Amino acid sequence: MVPLSFALKITEIEGRIIWLSSIIPLVLAAIGIWRSRVEKIKILFFTKVDRYFAWALFGGAVVSALLFLVRLWFKNIEIMNFVGVKDAIFYFFIYYILFVPLIFIPFLGGEICWRGYLWQKWKNYPLKGGIAIWLLWCLSSMPLVTNIPQGIPYMAFYNLMLMPILHFFRYKSGAIGPGTLFYASYFSAFMYLYMIFSASAP
Repeated sequence: MVPLSFALKITEIEGRIIWLSSIIPLVLAAIGIWRSRVEKIKILFFTKVDRYFAWALFGGAVVSALLFLVRLWFKNIEIMNFVGVKDAIFYFFIYYILFVPLIFIPFLGGEICWRGYLWQKWKNYPLKGGIAIWLLWCLSSMPLVTNIPQGIPYMAFYNLMLMPILHFFRYKSGAIGPGTLFYASYFSAFMYLYMIFSASAP
């Protein structure tokens, strides 16, 4: 089995990164809750468990795989030798089940600010509001990817691709929970794919 230390090393979630990944969502959640109370904006975390929860959970993994193909298209990457088909399937469910709930909590902090407070504040200006949310989202994510080669361009691209989907879940469900679940599902699957495709081909 792939050791957890290897997963943390591959995904660059260690040391300074793990602290930032905890502190930044807390700051964003505090800002979102504070401003929503001042401006009397209501933020719903969940409305009801419906088909959007299923779409978010499984759709996140599908979109993650599709976007990862873009990375494979532009970069020559091979599967590490120790990963076989059976192991790859087994590890996917292990890391997917493990990381979705763990990642959901910090992602919820960011969504309180982005799709909670700011989305509600700028919903009458979808284009300008969407661009502003994307820029602020990318800015808050920069400290997490500055030590990864080409991390910032990839992060900006993936955020841009994910934003319409997250806004869709926010609009259809009326709450930030399903979008957060989609984001956690997407990132968990992407983290696993990055693990098994992390060895550069000679």
